[in-house]
Amino acid sequence: MNSLIPLVMMPDKSVSWDDAIKQLKIQKRVCKTFVPKETNKECCVCNYNHSENDVPHFNETWNWKIHTEQETTDCYGVLPQSTKRYLRCDVETDLEQLCSVLLGVWNMITPGLIMRMIGDIDKTPNIKIQKELLQSISDAAIASDAWVITNGYNEESISELVGEIMYTCEMNNSHRNFSAIAVGKWGNINGRHKLDESTSSITHKGHGRYKLELNHTEYIFFDDGTCDSLDTGEFASNFARQISSGGRRRIPLITLLIGGTPHSLSSIYTDLKKSIPVVVVNGCGSLADTLYKYLKLTESSYQSLKDKNQNSVSLDESFNASEDDLDIPTINETFAEDDDDDETKVLSTSRTTKDMLRLLGKSRRDFIKDVRELYYNGRKENYETQGKRLPVGELLSLEEEKALGKYLYQMASCLNAPLRDKIRFFDVDSSKSLKETIYYAFVQASDNLSQEKKKYHKTIDEQLHLALRWCIGDTTENQSATITKIWNDTNKIKDNRSCLINALSKNMLMFVMNIMKLDIDLAILFRSTDNSLTKIGTHWSDKNHYLHELYLDKNRKNNDPLYLLDHINSENNFTKEDLVTVLKYLVGDFMPSLYDSQSHTKLMSSETEKLNDKENTDAEYIYRDIFLWCILTYRLDMAKIFLSQMKTRICSALIASKILKSFADYAPDQAAKDILFAKANDFETHAIEFVRCAYVKNKHKACQLIMRSTNLYKGVTSLQMAFAADNKRFIHEDACQALLTNIWYDRVDPVQEQKLLVVNILTFGIAQIFISIYLKYFSNNTNVKSKNHNVTNQEPPKRQLEKNGIDYTDDYGIDEKIFRHFFHFHNRPITKYCYTCLGYILFLTFFSYYMLFAFHPLSKKNPNIHWTEILTIITITTMLSEEIRQLLSQDNRKLIGKIRSYFDLNNRISNLFLVLPQYLLFYTGLVLRFTQKTPESFVSARIVMALDLELSFIRSILFIGIVADIGPKIVMIRKMTNDLFLFIIIIVIFIFGYGVASRSMTAYGTIEFKGQNILRDIIYPVYYFVHGSFDNERTQLEAVPDTSTTIATQVIFAFHMLFVNILLINLLIALFSFTINDIQTQAHYVWAYDRCEIIRIYHARPALFPPFTFLISIVRLFRWCWRKLNKDHYANRMFDEEHSHCFSK
Repeated sequence: MNSLIPLVMMPDKSVSWDDAIKQLKIQKRVCKTFVPKETNKECCVCNYNHSENDVPHFNETWNWKIHTEQETTDCYGVLPQSTKRYLRCDVETDLEQLCSVLLGVWNMITPGLIMRMIGDIDKTPNIKIQKELLQSISDAAIASDAWVITNGYNEESISELVGEIMYTCEMNNSHRNFSAIAVGKWGNINGRHKLDESTSSITHKGHGRYKLELNHTEYIFFDDGTCDSLDTGEFASNFARQISSGGRRRIPLITLLIGGTPHSLSSIYTDLKKSIPVVVVNGCGSLADTLYKYLKLTESSYQSLKDKNQNSVSLDESFNASEDDLDIPTINETFAEDDDDDETKVLSTSRTTKDMLRLLGKSRRDFIKDVRELYYNGRKENYETQGKRLPVGELLSLEEEKALGKYLYQMASCLNAPLRDKIRFFDVDSSKSLKETIYYAFVQASDNLSQEKKKYHKTIDEQLHLALRWCIGDTTENQSATITKIWNDTNKIKDNRSCLINALSKNMLMFVMNIMKLDIDLAILFRSTDNSLTKIGTHWSDKNHYLHELYLDKNRKNNDPLYLLDHINSENNFTKEDLVTVLKYLVGDFMPSLYDSQSHTKLMSSETEKLNDKENTDAEYIYRDIFLWCILTYRLDMAKIFLSQMKTRICSALIASKILKSFADYAPDQAAKDILFAKANDFETHAIEFVRCAYVKNKHKACQLIMRSTNLYKGVTSLQMAFAADNKRFIHEDACQALLTNIWYDRVDPVQEQKLLVVNILTFGIAQIFISIYLKYFSNNTNVKSKNHNVTNQEPPKRQLEKNGIDYTDDYGIDEKIFRHFFHFHNRPITKYCYTCLGYILFLTFFSYYMLFAFHPLSKKNPNIHWTEILTIITITTMLSEEIRQLLSQDNRKLIGKIRSYFDLNNRISNLFLVLPQYLLFYTGLVLRFTQKTPESFVSARIVMALDLELSFIRSILFIGIVADIGPKIVMIRKMTNDLFLFIIIIVIFIFGYGVASRSMTAYGTIEFKGQNILRDIIYPVYYFVHGSFDNERTQLEAVPDTSTTIATQVIFAFHMLFVNILLINLLIALFSFTINDIQTQAHYVWAYDRCEIIRIYHARPALFPPFTFLISIVRLFRWCWRKLNKDHYANRMFDEEHSHCFSK
C-alpha cells in the first residue's frame, strides 16, 4: 500500500496520525479582503465577518485566488458527534497529499473500486428508487471493497442513503470491507465553528447551510475561504480522479449521476473525456433526468448510425435549412480545452455544436429548451451565492452567451461518440438492476485501465471470479465454458472449495446460483484429501469432511435474528455428534442418523436395487448436506438453490418445513414464530408444486414417489415426513389422497369393484373364494391370460415394490392359490375398518345391555356376572392391547418420543381426552364393580361405568371421520369445542359468584356445610338459569321484597342474567359462526390429515376385530420368537421388512 504513495509525502510511521498531519503542513484558506455584496453592502461575498478596520473594496469582483490567503490548518481530528476522522484543507491542496493522508496516515485499505456519487439536494427520489439505490450500492461496495465518495451533506438524498448503508452494516455487526468518504465544502457545514478553535469566539453571517451526515467513515473538507457558498462538486470529482490514477495507482473509478445540479455537467464531461464511465439514474434530479431522456430518445438512431458506420452522411441529411434558426450565437463554434486527450481534441476542433445537435433530429429544439432551463437555474444560483442582482429579462451578456454555448456543447457531446459509449443509464422500471449496471461500468473502467498499462490487465480467472463475486447472472457461452473448466480443474480444488464455502457463508446467492448453472462435479470439488482428514481428526467421517468447514463458527454464523441454531447448540467446535443431536431435536428421532459410520447406501441397499452412478450419488448427498446446513443456519434463499438441484426434492422440502416449525419453539417472540411458520409453509408449497408436476405427468409414479423410502434420508418417506411435519396442505393434495385411497382399498379398484367389496364384507370374505374360482377357471379372460402367461415362459408378474411394504400395485399371478385372495382380502385396510366398526357396534350393544339390565352387585343370589359383561371385558382388554401396540409402533425410536407422538395435542387430542379416559374409567369401574358389595356403595361403580359408556359412544364418532362428507364437519365440531370450553369456564365462575353471593344474603344460616346441600341449594338453582328456569329464584325473592338483602340480590340477579343469558350466549353463537367461516377451508386439510392417520393405523392393524385380534397377535408373537431363535437365517429378511414400509419402519 505504501508503495502507491510518493516517499516525499509519507509521514513518519512512528508518530500519531494527528502529528503526521502537522508534518504534512496542510493549509486552510481565510478571506482577508472585504468585498461587499451588491445585495448587502454590510456583508462580504465570503459571508464571513471582517473587522471594522477593514476597508470595503466596492469596485472589485471578489475572487478567492486574490482576496484570500493560506494558513496552516488546525482543523483535524475526530468529529465529536460520530468519532470519525476529519480534515480541513485548502482548495489548492495537492490532491496527492490528501491521498497520502487517506492511505498512509489514516491507513485505509486500498479500494478495488471508487464510486463518485453526484446527487441533488433539491430533489428526493421516490421510495422505489431509494430501495434500489440502497440495495445496489451496498452490494456493489461489498463486492468490490469500494470507496464511496459523496459530499457528506445530510440534506442530499444520496449522502443520506450511503450513511444509512454504513449505519446498517455497523448495527448488524457485519463485516464492512468498504468505506464512505465525505468530501464537502468547509464553509457549508452547519456547526463547523465547533471544530475550529481559532474562530469559536468569532461570529459570522453564515451558519452553514447543510448538516453533516455522521455515518460516513472519513471526512475531507476543502476550504476556499467562503461560507454558505455554492459547492459544484468539482473538488470531490478531481479528488476521486487523483485517487484513481495518481501516483502509481490504477484503481477503477465510476461516477454515478443520481440527480445532479446544473453545475455537475462540467464534472461529468471531464470524467467522460478521461474515459471514466458514468452511470445515469433516471428519476433523481434535473440533470440526470434530462440526460436520460435524450439518451433514451436517441438510442435507436445512434445505434443504427454506429452499425452502418455512416455517421457524417446520415447526420447531414437530418439537418435541413428550415431548422437552422435555433437562436444560438455559438452554434458554429468549437470548444476544445487544454486537458483534452488527442481523440477528444480532434473531435472538439472538427465538430461544432451544430454537428453535435444533428443526432437529435426533430427533438433539437426541445433539447435546447431543456438545456437553457438547466443553465438558467445554475446561473440564478450563481448570482445568489455571489451576492449579485440577477439581471432583469432573459438577455445574456457575451460572456454568458459563450458559457451557455459551452454548456450546450458539453451536454450535446454526451449524446455523441466517443463520450456516449462511456455512459450507462438506469431506470427503476427496467428489468436490469442498478447493481448490474454498476458492474458493467466497473468492467469498462477496469478495461480502460488495462488498455493504458498491460500489467493491470486481469486474467480470465480473475475476471470470472470477479463476475461471480458480484453475483451477476448473465454470462456468455464462452464465459460459462471457461468457468466450468476452471472450477473442474483438479489442481484448484482447495481454492475453489474455499471460495464456494466462503460464498455460502456470506449468503452470496447469485454467486452460488451461477455455480449451480455450470457443469461442475461437486463430488470432485468436495473430494476428501489427506490434508483435510488430518485437520479434521475423528470428528467427521471421510465423506463428510466438508461439513467441518461449513459448521465452523465463522461460517455457520448468521446475523439474521431468526438464526436460532446456537440456541440449541452454541458449541464453537460443532462436531458430528452435535449435528446428529440437533437434527434429532428438530426433525425427530424417527429419522435415523444421517452421519453415522455406515456408508450412505448401506441402510437401504438390496439385491434388487443397485446404484449405477456413484458420482451422482455422492453429489446428491453433498447437495443434501449443504441444503440442511442452509436450513439450520437460516439461509433459506440459498437452500432453495440447492433444493432445485436435488433429485429428492419432495422429502427435502418437507424436512425443511419440519425443521423451521421446530425452530419456532426457540423463537424469542410471536412475530419471529409467525415468520418461521410462514417460511415453513413456503417450503411445503414447494413440495406441493413438485408433487403436482409429477402427478400431472404420471399419476401412478407420482403416488409411488410419495411413498418411496428415500436412501438419502435413511428410509424416511415423503408421506411419513409430511405427517410428522404436520403438513396438512400437502396431505390434502390429489396425489396424496389418491395414494391413500389406493392403499385403503389395496389391489381393488376404488370405483369399479365397490359393489363386489360390499358383498365380500357382508359374507366375511367367503364370497371372495367363489369369485376367485370363477375368475380363474370360468372367466372369458382366462384364455387370454393363459396365452400371455405362456408367452412369458410362465414367469410370475414382476414385483414393483418391496414385498414387505405397500404393494397395492402388484397383481396376482394367474396360478396364485385361491385362499391367498381370501387372506389378502382380510388384510385390506378397508376390510379391517369395516370389521372394526362392526366389532365396535357389537361392543356398544353388549356394554349397553348389561349396563341397563345386568349390572348389579355380586351377592350369594347372583354370584356370577352376565356373559355380555364378560365379553365386554375381553373386548375392551383386546382394544387396550391394540392401543398399546399402536403406541409402541410409532415412528419415534425412543419411548418418550412415542408417547409424545401418540398424545400429540395438536392432532391427536382425542387420544388424551377421549381414548385414555375411556380405559381408565372402565378399569376403575371394574375395580369398584368387584369391591363394592352393597347397593349404596355400588352406585359409585355404576356412575363410573355410565360415564365410560358415554365416552365409548362419543368415541364412535371417530370411526365416521374418514368419510369425506362427514369428516370436515367433525373437524369443525372439534374446533368449536375449544371455544366452548372457554365459555364454560366463564359461566362456571359467574354461577359460583352469583350463587354464593345471593345465598349469603337471602339464605344465610339455612344451608348446611355439606357437599350435597351446597350443590342442591347454591349451584343447581343458578345453573338452571342457563336453561331459562328461574321461576323458583323469583318466587324466593318476592317472598320478602322490601328487605335490603332482597334489593341487593335483585341487582346482582339482573346483572347475572344480562351477562350470562344474553351477552355470553349470543357472543358464543357469534363466535361459532366466525369459527365455522374461518376454518371451513382448513377443516378439509385437517380431515385429510386425520384420514391419513386412520389409514396408517388400519394398514398396520391386525385383521378381524376385537376380541378376535388377539389371535393374530398370538401368531405374530410366535413368529417373532421363531425369528429371534433363528436370527442368522432371518437377518437380511428382517432388515428389509423393518425399513420398507411406507408409513413407518
